[in-house]
Amino acid sequence: DVDQGTVSIGSVDIRQMESRYLMEQVSFVFQDVYLFKQSIRDNIRLGNQNASDEQIQAAAKAAQCHDFIMALPNGYDTVIGEQGIHLSGGEQQRIAIARALAANVDLIFADEPTGNLDSANSHEIMELLKLSNKKYNQTLVVITHDENIALQADRIIEISDGRITRDEVIRS
Repeated sequence: DVDQGTVSIGSVDIRQMESRYLMEQVSFVFQDVYLFKQSIRDNIRLGNQNASDEQIQAAAKAAQCHDFIMALPNGYDTVIGEQGIHLSGGEQQRIAIARALAANVDLIFADEPTGNLDSANSHEIMELLKLSNKKYNQTLVVITHDENIALQADRIIEISDGRITRDEVIRS
């Protein structure tokens, strides 16, 4: 809960929402991706337990991970961590983005989504987030310390010591 003011989604104070309902409205992509030792399909489906295989594949294609998934020994049924199956940081982040897209929510929070990636993967992930955001007509909130990432946004809100120190529309 905030100390002052409100945090609202669709003009409703989130403190008035049940936790379960609130979690159905938002999805998260974190800096440190955690994938479970289960199939890639199940890892993506965590975003939406009711997602069909077609929805999972559509989210994976949008997150640009479908091709490398299909190259794995069992495709979407490949279990991460078994038989030496390990994914790179960029591949893990793409699975996390597919999970967020499969959730089919209006609001995605990406907390330092490129913090653990090299600059090439960092740029690709941000482009991917922006494209997916526009395709799915979602609001994307990126929390970052990296000004190069922030400058890719439509709007920058900088907060220091709990106060807004910058609120600038970069592009409309």
